Amino acid sequence: MRYTKQLITVSLLMGLSLNSCTNDDNSVPSQQTPTVILFSASPYRLESKAIHTESTMPTDLPIGIYGWGHKLGQTAPLTPRPDLTNQAYTTTDGTAYTSDMDAHFPVASDTVIDFYAYYPYQASLSNSEASYDLKDQIDIMYATPILNKGKMDVETDTNSSTATATVALTFNHQLSAITIVIKKADDIKEPLILQKVELVNYPSSIHMNIQTGRLTASNTVADYPIPLAAPITITPTEATVATNYLLWPGEAPTFRFSISGHTYEVRPSQSFIAAKKQKYTFTIQAEDINVGASINPWTEGPGGSGEIGI
Repeated sequence: MRYTKQLITVSLLMGLSLNSCTNDDNSVPSQQTPTVILFSASPYRLESKAIHTESTMPTDLPIGIYGWGHKLGQTAPLTPRPDLTNQAYTTTDGTAYTSDMDAHFPVASDTVIDFYAYYPYQASLSNSEASYDLKDQIDIMYATPILNKGKMDVETDTNSSTATATVALTFNHQLSAITIVIKKADDIKEPLILQKVELVNYPSSIHMNIQTGRLTASNTVADYPIPLAAPITITPTEATVATNYLLWPGEAPTFRFSISGHTYEVRPSQSFIAAKKQKYTFTIQAEDINVGASINPWTEGPGGSGEIGI
């Protein structure tokens, strides 16, 4: 089996203004104008039905950006940046990103920002976690955090009074792309029709922590159907049930197949792996009919009593 890990690289262009004021730099005067955060995306290609396959970023959903400020050399306390608090950035061409909020670096040279980004953006988070339904088949991604980015990283443009710095964000796929195929052994002659495929006791939604990228499954589980366009005739030639179907990475669940009115359950040994494409092949094998017999041992039953009248 060959796995392919896909990465998306996004460049975040940050502008520094020496007259921009936030809670950590109100005491520093300046005459310059703040520069809006800009994004540019490098070309990529994803072979997944759940996301665009063009050479640009998808334009249908925004990405979310979080920024926490802190003193250089210290990991706490972290102060949420008011201009980068779960801010949505959108694109119309898959390359340049804009936002309604202007963001800038702190003026103080000893104050830096930790950047976190995720896709797709959600306006409402619970305990820094975004929730997604697997049935929506969205290619959930998380950017490698960029830490300790500050004023000292800025390269000044000699042709402009505004300094700029680039923060490069690399997005990683969080889900597993699962391809399911089915076939039967050559010696099975009777016709077989695949009618339904389900994952037994499987979570239908997942949560992603936007600071760590950690995925957790919903506590609510049920039989999760893998949609079929139509019943599939099973032959000795592989038939594809699903291609790159996005599922929660973790221990492989039990697969339940409804075939010609009968139900079969199989649990693969190979786990689902994040950011990997994996192919699972299920083969129906003919087996000899074996008959086994056993006798349950005798057991003592409850006694009883009665009276006989004479």
